[in-house]
Amino acid sequence: MKFPEIPTDNLYKFMALSGITIILASLLPCYLSYQIQIEAIRLSGKLEELKAVSDYSELRHKTLAATIDGLLKVRARAEELKEQQNTEKILEELHAKQAENTEMLWKSTLAAIQHKAQWKELLYLKRWYNLTRIISALAFVCGLILTIRGFQLWKEKLQIPQDLIIKQKAEEATKTPRMAKDTKGEI
Repeated sequence: MKFPEIPTDNLYKFMALSGITIILASLLPCYLSYQIQIEAIRLSGKLEELKAVSDYSELRHKTLAATIDGLLKVRARAEELKEQQNTEKILEELHAKQAENTEMLWKSTLAAIQHKAQWKELLYLKRWYNLTRIISALAFVCGLILTIRGFQLWKEKLQIPQDLIIKQKAEEATKTPRMAKDTKGEI
């Protein structure tokens, strides 16, 4: 039983052209990684800004927490004094100061949460950037190998034998008219 032969000419050309396509497609992640790197640079600048705000907010948070504790003690003392003297105005100022400090404490907590979210986003982008660079390099190498091997097989297995056949036919064609002239001259 004889199996049909596969048309290797198309196979080798397909290998070579697929390799070229893979090489070209491997350049797309380079472009995307460029955009990712630009975004990472932008985010790292914003992250530095948020880190400074977060550090300040953390310091402010500690200060405010201590201030609120102090205000609560003063408030308790003012309540005691209220019974003895008219300290209503001082008590209202303390309530306002406590509300302001609580609001600032809340803002500093939100800034810290935003800082952590930006940090996670930056880390994700950096990991994605490294992954795209690796995939792009592997695809480029695979495409290059496939292209070189496809063109090499096409040349060795098909082109050289076809060139020999064409050369032989050309030699036969050049010999045949001479023989015809020689035989015509003899008659």
